[in-house]
Amino acid sequence: MGRVKFITQAGKEILAIDMSQCDAMAFRAVAAEAQPLVAKQGTKSLLTLTNLTGVGLDADTRDAIREFIAENKPFVKASALYGVSGIGRAVGSALIAATGRRMKIFESEGEALAWLATQD
Repeated sequence: MGRVKFITQAGKEILAIDMSQCDAMAFRAVAAEAQPLVAKQGTKSLLTLTNLTGVGLDADTRDAIREFIAENKPFVKASALYGVSGIGRAVGSALIAATGRRMKIFESEGEALAWLATQD
């Protein structure tokens, strides 16, 4: 699929995950592509950048997002999300609060990358 790749920002390796325009089925397909890469990382060592532009907000998609976050929790140090606005931002904030993970929502990819570069 090509929606998952490692990139480097300020010397830090970041797993970039492009979930843009995904419905629940497509979201699960991209998650399945990302999961083997995530699972190869050390505990709390991975930085992730996720593009959520145009992701649907139906119950199936929210469930897929929750599942993906839960599966990756042991490996992820910090996550930056972007492309979320309006009601999606409120839903995202609620998901972040429920997970207890270090995750933030940003207006742009650039802001998200800048924040990830500061995470230790």
